[in-house]
Amino acid sequence: MRMREELERMDLNMLAMYCQRVAETLIAKSMEADRARQLKHEWTLFISPTSRDLRTEQEIEAEREQLKHRMVSFLLAVELPPLARSASAGSH
Repeated sequence: MRMREELERMDLNMLAMYCQRVAETLIAKSMEADRARQLKHEWTLFISPTSRDLRTEQEIEAEREQLKHRMVSFLLAVELPPLARSASAGSH
């Protein structure tokens, strides 16, 4: 599936931006928006310097992969709004 491959290639920052857009858009149902906000919050905690100091590199990488998998699975199940004109202009 092409969309899955594209999402899996994205880094966590980009996936978090998509989650934020889903949370902000009017087409998102309440449950979708809530889940998107939760994933964005998890990303915020993940990148927190305090949180990183308490984990090994192996733990950080495992958490990154788990969070990425949850984000990709969620984003595949919802209608993705465009991020911005500049982001979509670069893909043409």
